[in-house]
Amino acid sequence: MADQWTLRELAAETGAPERTIRFYISRELLPPPLKGGRGAAYGPMHKTLLETIKKLQAKGMMLAEIGHALALSSLNVEEHVRGAKSEEAGRMLWFEPDGSLEKGCLVSKLESPEAEPIRALPEPETWRSYSVARDVVVMLRAGASPWRTRSLLSALRRFAAQIEDETKKEDKGE
Repeated sequence: MADQWTLRELAAETGAPERTIRFYISRELLPPPLKGGRGAAYGPMHKTLLETIKKLQAKGMMLAEIGHALALSSLNVEEHVRGAKSEEAGRMLWFEPDGSLEKGCLVSKLESPEAEPIRALPEPETWRSYSVARDVVVMLRAGASPWRTRSLLSALRRFAAQIEDETKKEDKGE
């Protein structure tokens, strides 16, 4: 296995078109080449990330969701660069509902070996709230794909209209 590939070689190795690899770099799903310019080189980290992106897309994840998942797993990718086993490097970090890391995903230790391990916090999320009625607020996570956002907002408008009609009937005593 080679330690570095050209863009063409990486594309052939992973089955991802060169154009797609450039697109992923522009969307920051992949880091830039190890060395730029005419002799741009890509390493094992790029291959691992491309394979991970393909697997997540096959599961139906959108690129925005994949970007978020990759950001959470970036610590494992950095371990891969330092020489960790590749199966560990491609592993995602998953968070429990209370915000703690999944068991076995401790990030690092403080300076003294006896100290408690540092827990990575999940990335902050942006939410949008929509007041549908005076006692109903619906919250949607920002950053969803445009088609999903349009679909959800359309459904919210129908729901808001239905609640408004029912409220008017209720106020009239019908």
